[in-house]
Amino acid sequence: MYPTITSKFKSNYLLRNFVLFLLSFVLQYGDVAAQIISKPLAFNALTINDGLSQGMVVRMFQDRYGFMWFATLDGLNRYDGYKFTVFRHDPQNKTSVTKSFVQSFFEDSQGRLWIGTISGGLDLFDRETETFIHVNQQAGNTNSLSEGSITSIAEDMHGNIWVNVAGKVDKISIDKTKKLTGESFSFHHVKVPS
Repeated sequence: MYPTITSKFKSNYLLRNFVLFLLSFVLQYGDVAAQIISKPLAFNALTINDGLSQGMVVRMFQDRYGFMWFATLDGLNRYDGYKFTVFRHDPQNKTSVTKSFVQSFFEDSQGRLWIGTISGGLDLFDRETETFIHVNQQAGNTNSLSEGSITSIAEDMHGNIWVNVAGKVDKISIDKTKKLTGESFSFHHVKVPS
């Protein structure tokens, strides 16, 4: 009669074989991994000297077209790999970004860029005209975005935009039958349990 192998012995056997396999792999290919790891990574620091509007970057993100976007205390910055384009609030221009202190942004499934500001305001960037469509935000108006700082933006599988506004959650539906303007949005304020 042959002795039976216990499950403890079997698991120790499997672990020992895995460690031996891993050790032989590292010994065989370790020099290649060491060469890859030892190569220095090249970084270029981008500063206000390169055109960045402000040194305090709150968020950064790369869109589907390869542009890098930087949210700062003084505007939204788009970097194309060579130069910055800065979008700031201009009280004389109603199509400029709502506020210059950009806190969040999100690219939806249609490639539209949504911009949220800390002092209130949600904008949709029109890539063709490089202007901003403002999402209505009025205190007491149920057919507008809740008032407050825009901290995060997301999209559901139906194309609705979800916005965290100062701890409140709003759902924005877009009327796809209309030309995209500030009037193209409808709002649903979601009750969040405290």
